[in-house]
Amino acid sequence: MVNCLVHVTNYSGCLIEAFQLSVPSVLISEIGKEMFEQYINYRLVSFLDQNSQNFEIEVTALVKKCSSYDFKSKCLKVFNPLG
Repeated sequence: MVNCLVHVTNYSGCLIEAFQLSVPSVLISEIGKEMFEQYINYRLVSFLDQNSQNFEIEVTALVKKCSSYDFKSKCLKVFNPLG
């Protein structure tokens, strides 16, 4: 996930992992919005309604925005238990 440009989910708990690794996440369901409401206030987590007529345009704009974000300087070092 460290090399991920943006994490998209309905309501997965992987949002917390992505948040800890400074990877932007997009919640696309109302259930996810309710479950992770406290994270949406932060810059890294957004909500886009998957039923919106402009959903594809909004996702494309968000990915473009994320592509200019400097992830490498923000990422935490992750322990590799196999290495």
